[in-house]
Amino acid sequence: MSTLFQFKQFGIIHEKSAMKIGTDSLLLGCFVEIDGAKNILDIGTGTGILAIMMAQKSNAKIDAVEIDLSAFEEATANAKKTKWSSKIKVHHTAIQQFQSAIKYDLIISNPPFYEEENNIKINNAQRSKARHTTELSLNELASEVKSRLSDEGKFWVILPPNEADEFVLIASKLGLLMYREIFIKPKPSKSINRIVMCFGKQKSKSFGEVFTIYDESGRSSEEYYELTREFLLWKSR
Repeated sequence: MSTLFQFKQFGIIHEKSAMKIGTDSLLLGCFVEIDGAKNILDIGTGTGILAIMMAQKSNAKIDAVEIDLSAFEEATANAKKTKWSSKIKVHHTAIQQFQSAIKYDLIISNPPFYEEENNIKINNAQRSKARHTTELSLNELASEVKSRLSDEGKFWVILPPNEADEFVLIASKLGLLMYREIFIKPKPSKSINRIVMCFGKQKSKSFGEVFTIYDESGRSSEEYYELTREFLLWKSR
C-alpha cells in the first residue's frame, strides 16, 4: 500500500524516497516567490514536492535533479500524475554532473545539511545520504547555484541556524547576496530552528522576519494557515 500525502491539487507518494514529506519543504515551497521565472531548477528534489509546488505556482519549465535512484523514480511517478507533468523533467544525476546550458531564473533546494563528523550517522544508508553533506556540501551547493543562476535570478533554500550562518558566509564569498531571511519558530516561546533564505547576484536591501508555525497550545498559527492554504487540505478554522 502506497504512502500518499494528499494536497489540494496533487498527491505525493513518499514511500521510496529517504526524506518523507515534511514541514521544511512545505514552508520553502510556499515562501518561494516566482517573480515571472521561466526556468526553475530544483536541486535534490526527493519526492518531487518542491518541483510540483513550483509547477502549481508558475508557468515555468522545471528541471528537478535527484542523485538517489529510488527517490528519482518516485519523483518521476509523482510528477507524471499531476496536471503539470509536461512542465517537469526529473533527472537522475548529482547536481555536480548535471548538464544544462540554461541559466535559471529561480533555483530552489532543501539540501542535506548535517556534517557526518558532527552528528550520529543515521542507521540507513539512503536516509543518511539524504540528510548528510557527503554527497553535496554547502560549498558545492553554493558553487553550483552561482554557476547556474541567471544574473537577475533568485536562489531559495532552507537550513538550520548554524548551517544557515555557514552558508551565508560561503555564498557571500561567491557573490551571492542575501535578499530575504525568514526565521522559523515552532512556537512563540521556542527558539528558531530553521531559516528560509533568498539570495541573488545583484545588490539589494535585505530584510528579515519571524514566522511561527504553532501557537502555544499547539494549534496551527493563522500565518501558517494563510501561507499554506493554497496547498494543504485544511478543515475550516
